[in-house]
Amino acid sequence: MSNSDFEAELAAEREYVASLYGKLDSERLDAARALDEALRDTTAEPEARWQRQVSVDRSSERLHALRGADNGLCFGRIDDEAGNTAHIGRIGLFDETNGCEPLLVDWRAPMARPFYSATMAHPEGLARRRHLRTHGRAVTTFTTTCSTPTAPRNRRAPMRRCWPR
Repeated sequence: MSNSDFEAELAAEREYVASLYGKLDSERLDAARALDEALRDTTAEPEARWQRQVSVDRSSERLHALRGADNGLCFGRIDDEAGNTAHIGRIGLFDETNGCEPLLVDWRAPMARPFYSATMAHPEGLARRRHLRTHGRAVTTFTTTCSTPTAPRNRRAPMRRCWPR
């Protein structure tokens, strides 16, 4: 990868991570509104009070998770051999306007497993794994581990590091 390619990919990663932070801020605002609305509910019926408490608990937990994810929201990306891409991070974020398509995969989700377990000997179908380094909300750099581009698609290819030299 040439330096200009690296800079272009770094700019693309920065833009994508910035959009994730925009989504995080939007979800945090929605969760805060839902919590505020639930706390203002003064229904006296026992079942309604129970539903209110469930809503308060859920909204509080979601808001806590969203606040905790602010530092280091997205720290990786995987590209499989079929060309699918997934960004890996501290929580899951989804695009509700596009059939709940994942924008960010929670690091604990099964879909994120190859990010941690793929090796040179067993790449688990990954074509590329990328580790993002961030400072605050900004991506500062990344390192990428790639399959050899000349390897046949039906074989598991050894992984190699690819970044500007």
